[in-house]
Amino acid sequence: VNMSAETFGRVDLLPEPKVLEITTMCGHHMVSSNLVKYLAEEVKKGKRNADEAAVEMAKQCTCNFFNVERAKRLLTEYLSFLAV
Repeated sequence: VNMSAETFGRVDLLPEPKVLEITTMCGHHMVSSNLVKYLAEEVKKGKRNADEAAVEMAKQCTCNFFNVERAKRLLTEYLSFLAV
């Protein structure tokens, strides 16, 4: 019952939902939203590809729950979301 409740508090301080999808893949929330945004910009500029960015995000996760393949897909979706 406690786990099914909504998010309380200042939800306006949370990152945008697409970034939150990536950061919450780590069970300990060790993947920073700022890192996701930075790596998305790197991919957008062509300095990295989505594979490299997803691996860099996965390095931050100590619980090894972070899914690199899903991160690549979500990062690509996030970049297409930014382009609109």
